Amino acid sequence: MPGGLIQDIDRAKWIKKLKVKDRAAVNLFVSELGQGESEVLLLLLLAKKRDLIQSIKPLFEELIDKNFRLSQKIIQTILEKAGE
Repeated sequence: MPGGLIQDIDRAKWIKKLKVKDRAAVNLFVSELGQGESEVLLLLLLAKKRDLIQSIKPLFEELIDKNFRLSQKIIQTILEKAGE
């Protein structure tokens, strides 16, 4: 992940850093992504499930604008899991 994006995430007041407890879920994505990227995706899904965010799609768009790279297949999979 580019250093600028990491700094943006560190400064974002709406992002709370947590350790992922479900390693098996993270490992589903690790084969195609890095550990950190997989954790970000799962945290977005969890935030949506807990009604902390209304939609993942605009957040994906913002991350992509900041050079967070994901394949369309992964984006579509996450959006489907989120019901979007």
